[in-house]
Amino acid sequence: MAVALLTFPGARAAGASIFASAGIISVVAGLAAQTTLGNVFAGLQLAFTDSIRVDDVVLYEGNYTKVEEITVTYVVLAVWDGRRIIVPSTIMTTKSFENWTRRAPDMMGDVIITVDWAVPIDAARMRFEQILRNTDLWDGRTGVLLVADAASMDRINLRCLVSAKNSPTLTDLRNHVREEMVRWIQEEAPQSIPHERYYSGQMGDMAARNEETLALVQERGEGQPPAFEPEGGSVDDTQETEVISTKDVAKFLRVPLAEREAELAAGKGAGGGADGGAEGGEPTVETPTTAAKSAIFTGSTEAEERAKEFAGPGEKVYEERKLSAETQKLPVTDTETKENI
Repeated sequence: MAVALLTFPGARAAGASIFASAGIISVVAGLAAQTTLGNVFAGLQLAFTDSIRVDDVVLYEGNYTKVEEITVTYVVLAVWDGRRIIVPSTIMTTKSFENWTRRAPDMMGDVIITVDWAVPIDAARMRFEQILRNTDLWDGRTGVLLVADAASMDRINLRCLVSAKNSPTLTDLRNHVREEMVRWIQEEAPQSIPHERYYSGQMGDMAARNEETLALVQERGEGQPPAFEPEGGSVDDTQETEVISTKDVAKFLRVPLAEREAELAAGKGAGGGADGGAEGGEPTVETPTTAAKSAIFTGSTEAEERAKEFAGPGEKVYEERKLSAETQKLPVTDTETKENI
């Protein structure tokens, strides 16, 4: 066909145009096939490497999302506000993203509060601990308030580090802590609001105001049991180990065994029953509180459903991933030489 077109002078121009068009079409088809095949191979890579799974919570380009669907060529990410982001598989394999439920759902986060240098640090820390003890959003693992930055001449940054059982609960906990700390500053520590001033004998007034704020926080905490007790107990519930000398040990060993057992039995009975309270007393009912008015994932049926959607793939998947990671760390032994490869 090509020889015939090039043999006749009148057909040469038409033949050249046909071959040129075929070449352009081949180039376009090749580029399209390359893009499609690239997404296909990227989708297979996502499936075999197990970098993400359906229901994983992923932070993608600043968006708090959940993996809703994984196909061969693209991944569907569901944003918490109802939007959907369609991401080609090649992007998920070539660009970094945060997988918040890769191994476990529990997370830590912080709340940054900018305050004046006049802020009473001890009172702020005490109020922060009261906020955590009176909400069921906190899991009891981490609750720390520290000064994160003091480089500015007129203000400092307080960092409230908290932990929660999963990312939705952590979001609500951070919002709750931020709101309660702002309310505390407005009502009890107005000197902590950042402002510019000129000092002229005001340092004594600042100290007096800080003492007044600390007294207000202590008054709130006195006689108020925590509404929420984290699992595993607090530091105050742990037992202290008493170190005794060798002389005391020898003296203890000289006491007859019957007397030692009697003393132990008497000590156990003196502490009361298993409930730790007096017999016949009314049990104390502690009702956990939630920051429902400022929560996105708690406080209503819709919010609870939203929290379930972003709770992660589940404990079974976490255990499977952990087992897979531990298996990859095991050494491989050569059957002939009996040596680790």
